Amino acid sequence: MPSFYESPRRLAVLGWFFAGVLVALAGQMSFAAQSEDGLAGLLMVGSENPLLGQIETELGPLHPAGPLGHDGQISYLIARDPFNRHATATRMRELDQAPYRYRRVFYSLVAGGFGLFPGGVTMIGLVVWAAVGVGLGTGAAADISHRLGLRGWVAPATLVNLGVLLSAVMLTSDALALGLGLVGIALAGRSRVAWAALFVTLAALTKETYLLFAWAVAGWLWLTGKRQAALAMAVLPVLPLLAWTVWVSSSTGGVAPALHHVALPGTGIVEAVPAWLASRPVGTTMALGGATALLVLGSLVVSLLKGDRLLALCCGAWALLGLVLSVNVWEVPTNALRVLAPLWPVVLLALAAAGMTRRTARSPG
Repeated sequence: MPSFYESPRRLAVLGWFFAGVLVALAGQMSFAAQSEDGLAGLLMVGSENPLLGQIETELGPLHPAGPLGHDGQISYLIARDPFNRHATATRMRELDQAPYRYRRVFYSLVAGGFGLFPGGVTMIGLVVWAAVGVGLGTGAAADISHRLGLRGWVAPATLVNLGVLLSAVMLTSDALALGLGLVGIALAGRSRVAWAALFVTLAALTKETYLLFAWAVAGWLWLTGKRQAALAMAVLPVLPLLAWTVWVSSSTGGVAPALHHVALPGTGIVEAVPAWLASRPVGTTMALGGATALLVLGSLVVSLLKGDRLLALCCGAWALLGLVLSVNVWEVPTNALRVLAPLWPVVLLALAAAGMTRRTARSPG
């Protein structure tokens, strides 16, 4: 197995890492340039946010993005008070997002310097760490491609991931979570299981659904006969998230289980179609929603193909998540795109790996 310190591969991985960072920063700066609030416009603060006054005190006057705004404002507020010392969770309760958003702490924690950075530096931190997440994901995809001997189109294709780019612009946790998770998958594929466990643990602390990567690695280890390592991978990443969730529950007065985001398989997609048809512009909404639904269904097929077993398990795990997401997620296709952002890179990599396997099987050698 080639060493990471082999120069051509190291340069390729670093090159794609920086390419991902630059693409994300370009998107963020483009959006900021069009916003009346500049960089702070990425937060999309709502006029009904009970902490609007605090944010304006720290970042200057803002032009609210509608009554509710978007998730970037939550990322910022948690970054300013990650340990809820100033009762931020209680004051955010009117947004009905504080408890379970506080569970997704790692992105806000590092962006705000564990709550020590002032508002302006925290704002920059959110921008930079989201971009780093995109870079980590692209670099990890390049590393996986190299390990499997895949063609050069795979790494750049994974960069064209609308879900993760939306996350980077909206300053949500998805971009960094995906980057950390894919690094974990890349490390697992190179038999660096302890480091893989660390990265998937950080991914889960960034967004809890990324435990799926840990469990996919655990399943892969189990199937390859490494039973002890598999059990450790299945359990250990859960423990920090569980401990943090218990703390959040005691500190904020309870963690919302977010059960309204879960439904019987497939019903969320079916129930979302009327909402897509009623939206404007209907063509764009239908295209995004339909493409995401097809990606979910297609990934189930890809998970059954012969190729890289680890990538196949990742496809299956995230496809199952997509099937059980409720209409609350699916009715806004961009939300589904962000939640299911891992599907795009793992499906591309798994398809390419399956193609490589077929070509090898047909080879006269």
